[in-house]
Amino acid sequence: MNKKAWENDLHWCLNAPALLPHALPFMVDSTWQQQWQWTLKEHLPHIAEPQANSRLGLYFEQLWRSLIEAHPEWQLLADNVAVQQHGRTQGAIDFLLVNHQQQQIEHWELAVKFYLARNASPCASDYLGPNQQDRLSNKLSKLLLKQIPLGKHPQIQALAKNYANYSFKQRIVLPGYLFRLGNDSHPTPQNLHWYSLTQWQAMQAQGWYILAKQQWLSPNTYPLSKAGNVVDVSRGPVQLYLPEQAKQQEKRIFVCPDDWLTRANNIKS
Repeated sequence: MNKKAWENDLHWCLNAPALLPHALPFMVDSTWQQQWQWTLKEHLPHIAEPQANSRLGLYFEQLWRSLIEAHPEWQLLADNVAVQQHGRTQGAIDFLLVNHQQQQIEHWELAVKFYLARNASPCASDYLGPNQQDRLSNKLSKLLLKQIPLGKHPQIQALAKNYANYSFKQRIVLPGYLFRLGNDSHPTPQNLHWYSLTQWQAMQAQGWYILAKQQWLSPNTYPLSKAGNVVDVSRGPVQLYLPEQAKQQEKRIFVCPDDWLTRANNIKS
């Protein structure tokens, strides 16, 4: 992994688009992002890159762990702490932070997600992960009904027992992209849509690149492979990227196996 790509991924975390177009309880907003960006802008070039984790979710946590360590006010109190009850693991929180200047404790839950719609008017249960093992509605339920309550569990609160007079706040950091269902009428790929391999091959598409999963956050400084007319989807959907050009913003799409939609619609809501 090159230094510039690592720095760009850190920068992406501080400017990342919210996954949802509407507000969600506990979700961070652009004002919060700007405050972190303003504080850390001079620190980003000096944050050393670790050995990158091949799993995107863990890599995203790795990026935020490094940002927290570089922040002059926030410190990490606990990281991925499991909650035990009656001899069973109930789950684990992501981060517990402390800010002595603000006298505040914060519990964070983090995830970066990419979901594909299975119809033209999707609700949360109609957005599936590329491998169809994850669903937006399930992720939101888990965050709000399981992960956030864990932050108030006595075992977690005990980690902050030395700061009993500090306020307590919870946050969800949930960036990512929702990809709409493409259709045969598109002469060229439309940003944040997904297409079957057959649809992709029928369109006029030049200058696109294939993204490895490690490159899904901020691809523009990674060495990328050009996408041809035939994209290998034998292992599942592939994300493609069109870099920013003079009069055109960057674009992202997914190309999926031809049977992706049929399989998606066979999954019960």
